[in-house]
Amino acid sequence: MSVQHSSQVELQLIPELVELADPEEATPQQVVQLVDWAETCPLCSDVLGEDRYWFSVYPEPSLEFTIPGTPATHVRLCEECGDRVFDLTHSWERTPTEEYGLRVPVYETYINSVDECCSCEEELERPALGIEISLNVQKSEFDLNASYTVCSSCSEIFERFLQGVDKDR
Repeated sequence: MSVQHSSQVELQLIPELVELADPEEATPQQVVQLVDWAETCPLCSDVLGEDRYWFSVYPEPSLEFTIPGTPATHVRLCEECGDRVFDLTHSWERTPTEEYGLRVPVYETYINSVDECCSCEEELERPALGIEISLNVQKSEFDLNASYTVCSSCSEIFERFLQGVDKDR
């Protein structure tokens, strides 16, 4: 099966992804395959180069959170937008997700790993949001993989920040 992408490039769709009814059930490999064919940054619409960030959000089901420019929860960001997101989050306390391994639904890994919001450092107000940002870990010698959990109040602020990333350029 194939589809014409907005840039008129014919893309081969992965049958397992087309048949997936619930994206939360996707394996990490399926998510990478799906996100990897994107050609532009959803925040600014710039063409993605080799230096790019992987960006994922894991909202609790009762939290309405979207990445501006896409209904997806896993995207690639261009270097400039990724740098802006990383500049904001680098001072936050990271969420230790590795000790929990891969858990489905993934948001539980973030929520169950901390008692405080990584941004405001207050008690974790629910529903919460898990955030992961990685710098092109497949092609870079620099392995940046940072995970965070933010409360519902901070997730609203973070969503507004993402909406303004392109306007600040």
